[in-house]
Parts: sequence; C-alpha cells; structure tokens
Amino acid sequence: MSGGGGSLRLRTVGDAAWWVFIVASLIAGGVTWLAGERYVPFVPPSMGAGTDVAYSGSYSGLDGVVMTKAYVADETTNWWLEPAFYSVAAFVVVVAAALWEACTQRDVIAAAATVTVPFAALAVLGLATPGVILDDDPSPTATLALVVVAVGLRGWWKRTVPPTSGQ
Repeated sequence: MSGGGGSLRLRTVGDAAWWVFIVASLIAGGVTWLAGERYVPFVPPSMGAGTDVAYSGSYSGLDGVVMTKAYVADETTNWWLEPAFYSVAAFVVVVAAALWEACTQRDVIAAAATVTVPFAALAVLGLATPGVILDDDPSPTATLALVVVAVGLRGWWKRTVPPTSGQ
C-alpha cells in the first residue's frame, strides 16, 4: 500500500481495538480473564460456597410463567455474551497490531517499546483488578487512577512515536 495508508489503517485498527479492550474490561470489572476465576464485586466469598441461603421475604413462585429458551439455565454459559471475552479478543488484536507496527519500525528500541507498552498498560490494569496481581480491593479512587495511568501510558506512547511509513 503506497503512501503508508496500510500503516495508518493498521494503527486505526489497533486504536479501535484498544478502546474496545478498555471498555470491555471496565464492563467486566477489570481484566478478570487474568485472574483465573471470575471476580464478583460486592459479594462476600462465603456466599454460594456450598451453603444454602434462607430467604424469608415475600416471594411468589414463577409457576405458569413462560421463560425463553435463551434464559433457561443448562449449566452452560454463553461466552459471546461475556465482556471478558471481548476484552481478551480486543487485547489480542492490540498486540497483533503492535507486532505488525513494530516490524515496520526502523529503530529496534522503538519497535520493542511498541510491543511492550500494551503489556505494561495491561499490568497496570491488573493492579486495578482484584485477584490478578494483588488480592486486595483497591479503592474506587485508586482504581480510577490506575485506569487513567494505563490509558495515558499507551496514549502517550502512541503520540510520541510517529506512525511508520510502512516501507
């Protein structure tokens, strides 16, 4: 592709994938796919761990209520409905775009940093996600600060390194 149009399109794909990764991670509650098990905020760990929960409030059964087949619990999950799936898929696209862009870099240091920066931002987001790097729940202010640092890190790098010509 002449004139670096391919490089510009690749950079645009990488940028779009980055924002899909960030938004999907925020909706998922962090980079939960790195934690090994889904972290559910605001639910004590003892809930649902083999203990029965007694409910004493008003309750009316769902007898006679027709439910859609999509909602019937059959012990399977619809992975394509999970935001964590889109988070990891978008991160794979970000890394692939960074690798391709790194191949077009003339400077080895810039090429290495182009691939490393998304992983550094992922590590910062891992700090903000309980159970990934730290077991403690960071405060909402600390989580916000870590997300801003992660986004700012990649944004700073993308603005520091000029797009390659693709030649």
